[in-house]
Amino acid sequence: MYKKRILIFDDDEAILDVLQMIFLENGYDVAVSHTSNNVVECTDQFQPDLILMDYLIPEIGGVEAITQLRRDQKLSKIPIILVSASTNIVNIKNRSGANDYLKKPFDLWDLEAVVGKYLS
Repeated sequence: MYKKRILIFDDDEAILDVLQMIFLENGYDVAVSHTSNNVVECTDQFQPDLILMDYLIPEIGGVEAITQLRRDQKLSKIPIILVSASTNIVNIKNRSGANDYLKKPFDLWDLEAVVGKYLS
């Protein structure tokens, strides 16, 4: 049976641990990255069904990382959820080309709802 794959880009170790635990318990394959500087290679290698992208992730940042993914024909259709504590998250999501957003700190119900929207 095929397991849906989620790729998480975030530099916050605590958030990565929690997200990884939640998704693994729910039957997903999960990969994580603490930086966005190799976003295209990492995504191409893992072939995720969904990406969670932190806005302020080091090196190039979430917006540039999403832009690079959208430019790559093989990867451009993967749903991307932008994750940020910014009060301007809706504008950032729209500017970046992300499919959706999740505001930090997030509630687990909201996380499951937004992920389920793209993986069900």
